[in-house]
Amino acid sequence: MQNRPSSLLPICLLACLTSGVSYGQTTTDAQREALVIQARQGALETSIDGLKTLYYQTRDIRVREDLVALLVRAGRHQEALAVCDWCLTENYSDSELANLAGAARSAGDYDQALELFRALTYRDPSNAQGWLGQALVHTDMENYTLADISLQQYNQVAGTTTAGLEARGYLAARTANATQELDARQSLIAEDPSNTSELNALYRLAVGLGASSAARRIMEMNPEVFSDSDRLWLTYYEGVTDIRLGIHTDQPSRTRSGLEQLNSVLSAPDAPQELITIAEYDKVVALAELRRFSEAEALAVRLENQHGQLPSYVARARAHALNGMGRPEEAITLYENLIRQSPKQATNPDDPLNEGLFYSYTDAQRFRDADKLLEQWRASEPEQRLDFTQTVRIENPNYQKVLLLEVLLDAWRGREAEASERLAAYQAQAPADPYLWIIKGDIERSRGWPRKAEESYQQAMPLLPPDRQEAAEHGVLLSRLQRGQWKGTTSEIATEIATARPSANYVRRN
Repeated sequence: MQNRPSSLLPICLLACLTSGVSYGQTTTDAQREALVIQARQGALETSIDGLKTLYYQTRDIRVREDLVALLVRAGRHQEALAVCDWCLTENYSDSELANLAGAARSAGDYDQALELFRALTYRDPSNAQGWLGQALVHTDMENYTLADISLQQYNQVAGTTTAGLEARGYLAARTANATQELDARQSLIAEDPSNTSELNALYRLAVGLGASSAARRIMEMNPEVFSDSDRLWLTYYEGVTDIRLGIHTDQPSRTRSGLEQLNSVLSAPDAPQELITIAEYDKVVALAELRRFSEAEALAVRLENQHGQLPSYVARARAHALNGMGRPEEAITLYENLIRQSPKQATNPDDPLNEGLFYSYTDAQRFRDADKLLEQWRASEPEQRLDFTQTVRIENPNYQKVLLLEVLLDAWRGREAEASERLAAYQAQAPADPYLWIIKGDIERSRGWPRKAEESYQQAMPLLPPDRQEAAEHGVLLSRLQRGQWKGTTSEIATEIATARPSANYVRRN
C-alpha cells in the first residue's frame, strides 16, 4: 500500500476500439481500426506509429482518441500529453480526458491531472472515474481532506468497489500518522475537556478514518457538543458502511443491519431533508440486494418522481430489482442507459454492467442480443491484466466471467451438448474450480440427468468455503426433486428457502 497505485487510475484504455469495418465507414475509420487490431495482436509499437502518421494526415478525432489510449497503454505518457498540446480541455472526449489525466499523474504533473479529472466531473457529476482520479491525485499532493471528500463522492456514485477500497488503502497508507494525530487530539481534550473545536476535529477524524465506533464514543462522552442532527448523520454513515461492506463481503446480515439503521434515520421526526433523500437512495440499494425487489422498485419510482433522474448506483440497483421481479425488458432499458452514460462501467472488473445486461437479455429470451454482447465483451478483454501495482500480471476476472457466461448461454439456448463440450475443456484446465462443477450440474440437470447432476454438485462442495456451499446444496436438492425423491427433499427445500441468504441464484436456477 505504500507505493503509489497507478493502476487505480480509471484509465479507459481502448474505449472506442471496435472490431470489424461496418458499412458506411470512411477510409480513415478502416485504417484506424486495422491499426487497432494490430495493437490487440501484440504489435503495439507498429500500431502507434501508424496511428501517429494517420492522425497527422487527417487530424481525425477518433484517431487521436485511439492514439492517446495506446500511448498511455505503452507507458509513453509525455508523448500522449503532447499529441494535441494546442487542444483545449473542452476539445477532448471523456475517454481522452481520463487517459490524459492518468498520463499526467504518472508523469508527476499533478496540477494538470487534477484539472483533467475535474473536467470529467464538471461534465457529469456522476462520472466515477473523475472522482476516483481526483481522490488519488489529492492523495499524491497530500491534500488528504480533499482526497477523502472525493472518495466519498466516488462511493456515492459507484458504491463499494475494489478500486475504491484500494484508493482508500492508499490514502490510509499515506496518512500513517493518523494514530499520532488521534493521540495528540485526545491529549489536548484531556487537558481541556471544554475544547469543543478539538472534540469536533477528533470526531471528524474518526469518521474520516471509518472509525464510526470511536466517533460514537466521542459523541456519547460529550453529548452537549453534538446536535441531534450530528447523531442522525453518524447513524446514516454507520448504516451505509454496513450495507456496502455487507454487499462487498457477501454478508446479508450486515446489509440488513445497515438497512435497519437507515430506517431509524428515516423515522426520526427532525431528520433534515438532505439526509432523508440520500438515506432513501441507499435504502433502494439495500432492498434490492436483500431481494426485496417490489419494495426497492416502489421506492425507486417515488424517488424518481420526487427528485428526477436517479443516481447511477441507485438506477443499477433498480435494474437488478426489475429483473428479479420478472420485468427484464425494463431492466434492459436501465442497463443500456447506464452503459451509455458510463461506458467503462460495462466492463468494470468488480461488478460489470454487462453481466446484469446479459442476464436481462436471456431472461427476456433475447438470445441474439446476449450472444452479440458476449462477443463484443470478450473481444475487449485480455486473458490477463496488471494488478494495482502495474507490475504483476493476474488473471482477468472479466475474461473468465465471459467464458462461463458463454457456456450458460449455450445451455439456455438448448445447445446443451455444445455447452458440455466447452465446459469440459475449461474443466481440463481448472479441475478444482467449484463453480465449473456447479455449472456442469446445472447443465446435466437441464439435460434430464439428475443423478449425474447431483454427483457434480457433490464434487463442488468440498472445493467451496463452508459459508459458500449453498449453491451446490441447492443444486443437490433440485436434482433429487427432479428424479422423484420427494420424501425429505421438499422439507429440506422449505428450510433452505427460509434460512438461506438472499442470492440471485435462487431466482435464476429454480
